[in-house]
Amino acid sequence: MYRLIVIDDDVDAVNTISKDFPWEQFGFSQAASFQDGKNALEWLKYHTVSLILCDIKMPEMNGIELARQLHSMHRREKIIFISGYKDFEYARKALEYGVCRYCIKPVTFREMQKTIQTIREDLDNENGMLPLGNENASESPADSKNCS
Repeated sequence: MYRLIVIDDDVDAVNTISKDFPWEQFGFSQAASFQDGKNALEWLKYHTVSLILCDIKMPEMNGIELARQLHSMHRREKIIFISGYKDFEYARKALEYGVCRYCIKPVTFREMQKTIQTIREDLDNENGMLPLGNENASESPADSKNCS
């Protein structure tokens, strides 16, 4: 099972993401949640996760700065930005720092489901595992796209 963290200064958003989405069904468990990037980065110094769901605009340290610091540290976590901002500059910076997806709030259940399934497949391929429900697949990990 892959581990994830959720980072958003909106407590209601964290609770909704944490409790309303069937993470275990997609092979994930939530390890922690944070209300800013600074506390998340400090926690990540001692812990590893496979996925980070992160807002952009937050106090202390925003999501762009968190992604920049993780990128400079050559960390391998997949990052999904979930933001209410459609600002192209945010999207450009997100790509520069290796963010996998940029979702605009409000994110529908179906959009989240598709995004998480894709990330799960990328992680499985990187780890040399067969995708869920595809035990007879012949595709090698090198043949698949990933968002690293």
